[in-house]
Amino acid sequence: MADSRFYESLGPLTLAEIAAITDGQLAGDPGDLTVDAVEPVETCRAGALSYFSGDTAPGDGPPPAGAVFLAKESLAEAFASSGAHFIVVSDPRRAFGLAAPRIVAERVLFGDDRIDPTARIGDDCLIAPSATVSAGAVIGARTVIGPGVVVGPGVEIGENSDIGPHCVVRCTIAGARLVLQSGARIGESGFGVAVGSGRPVNVPHFGRVILGEDVFVGANSCIDRGLFTDTVVGDGCKFDNLVHVAHNVTIGEGSVFAGFSAISGSCNIGKNVLFGGRGGLADHVNVGDGAIIGANSATMKDVPAGEFWFGSPAVPKREYVRERMAIKRLIKTKTRDS
Repeated sequence: MADSRFYESLGPLTLAEIAAITDGQLAGDPGDLTVDAVEPVETCRAGALSYFSGDTAPGDGPPPAGAVFLAKESLAEAFASSGAHFIVVSDPRRAFGLAAPRIVAERVLFGDDRIDPTARIGDDCLIAPSATVSAGAVIGARTVIGPGVVVGPGVEIGENSDIGPHCVVRCTIAGARLVLQSGARIGESGFGVAVGSGRPVNVPHFGRVILGEDVFVGANSCIDRGLFTDTVVGDGCKFDNLVHVAHNVTIGEGSVFAGFSAISGSCNIGKNVLFGGRGGLADHVNVGDGAIIGANSATMKDVPAGEFWFGSPAVPKREYVRERMAIKRLIKTKTRDS
C-alpha cells in the first residue's frame, strides 16, 4: 500500500470508469464496483488495482478474491473463477499507467507556508530563508537545510544532516548524518515508461527511498523511489557526483560509487561494493558483497561476491586481460604478415 505520508487517494473509481480510461472491457464484472488504492500484483487486496504484465500470473495460487487486475484476455479467462475482477486490455502496463494517477497521487509538494505548521523541526536546526519544508516533514536536530532546498511532504531526515543548496527530497526516510551536496535529487519517480502500443505512457511510482545512516550523495546525483516497494541504501554508502540509482534498487552498507555510475532498476548490490567511474548495471543484476565493477564497465550478468569485473560487456578481470592479450597477439600477427 502506498505510504499515506507521501501519497493521497483521489477518491474511488468504478471499474466502468477504469475501463473507459484504459479502453478496456469488463470481464463479466459489475461496473459499479470501486477501487481506491493501487498495489503490487503479489499483495493486491480487495478494493485495490494492479496489473499482470505478461501472459502468466506470478506466484503459486490464484489472484485474491475482490482484487481488480488489468490483464490480457487469456489470463482473465484462466482465473475467471478466482473471485478476482478483471479489466481486459491489450497492454496491461500501459493501461495501469493511464489509470493509476486517477486513483492515487503524490501529495502536493508545497503549501502557503515556507515551513508548514505541521512539520516537526528538531533543536538547533538551520534552515535557509529560501528553503521549503512541506507538511508532515520531520527534520532531526542540528540539521542544516541550504538555500532553495525542497523537503517534500512526510519526508524524514535524521539528526546532524547537511542538505546542500537546491536539493529536492521527496518520498524519503533518511537516517542520521545524511549529506546531500548541491542539486541532489532523492525520491523522484523512477523511469517507468510503457511503450509498444500507441504513445508512450509514464507508469507512476508509489514507493519510497530508504537511506541508512552516514550516507553521502554527491552533487547532481539522483536516487529514484521504487514502483511499489522501496529503493534501499544501506548505512555508510557514498555516491560521487552525477551518479544515478534507479527504482527498486537495494544497496548494502559501505558501498561506494564513483562519478557517472548508473544502476538500472531492480538491481541488488551487496555490502562494500566498489564502482569505478561510469560503471553501470543492466536491470535485475545482482552484485555480491565486496565485488568491484571497473571504470567504464557495462555489467549485464550477476557478479559473484569478491570478484573484480571489467569491460563492456563486463567479464571477470582475468578473462578481460586474456581477451586483450589475445587481440594484441592477433594484431602483431597480422602486422608481420602484411
